[in-house]
Amino acid sequence: GIADGAVLVAFVGRLDYQKGVDTLLAAASHLGARGSPMNLVIAGDGPKRRLVENFIKHGEGGRYCRLLGFISDVRAVLSAADIAAMPSRWEGWPLSLGEAMACGLAVVAAPVAGIGDVLVDGVNGLMVERGSPVALADAIERLARDGELRERLGQAARRDVADKHSIDANIAAHEALYGEIAADILQG
Repeated sequence: GIADGAVLVAFVGRLDYQKGVDTLLAAASHLGARGSPMNLVIAGDGPKRRLVENFIKHGEGGRYCRLLGFISDVRAVLSAADIAAMPSRWEGWPLSLGEAMACGLAVVAAPVAGIGDVLVDGVNGLMVERGSPVALADAIERLARDGELRERLGQAARRDVADKHSIDANIAAHEALYGEIAADILQG
């Protein structure tokens, strides 16, 4: 439902306070007020669903925001997107981050634990101040306008997740750990 060539921002996650969907909607409002509305797709469900629905139905979001609700095929959404927004207030290691990186998306996120352990600002994503709609809007607008930066960050994210967080990388890390433990036991 968006024009060819338009940049699409995706949010995938629970619609709750922790995930910062309210921050994303406020960032979308800032961009709309600047005359740079983002095309936004939100996949997920949760207690903040009504907030998103009201933003779409009664606010300016109806022109450029789509709520998909819960979906099982996250890859289809991420593959259609250009930017992944993760304005979480706190995290563990979010699965949606790894999925977005594996799809080669440029990720905009807050440097909270979990996310901050994986993304490096300007290398494989952009970091913004937690809870700041203006900072989130600025980063999204920057990526929307700079296709080369989007591509560079997305490709670095894809390589990074494959090199450090794939099944093969985890198996190799476990084998190395078991080897160290066995060597310590044998040395006694």
